Amino acid sequence: MPFLPANALIRRASHSTVSSMITDRARATPNRAALQSGQTILSFADIESRTNRLARALLELGIDAED
Repeated sequence: MPFLPANALIRRASHSTVSSMITDRARATPNRAALQSGQTILSFADIESRTNRLARALLELGIDAED
């Protein structure tokens, strides 16, 4: 899984939220490598899934986007 050039994400960052960029990339290329730490590689779909779980957990605690 090749990584995207950093400048491709930076160009988009000025027009989108990080969340929407991850969602867009997960829809377009779900299995593409997004992050690597040592031997662990996470795809955009992995990151989207984890961020959605975190968002749900925060909402259950009463924390929303305005906090």
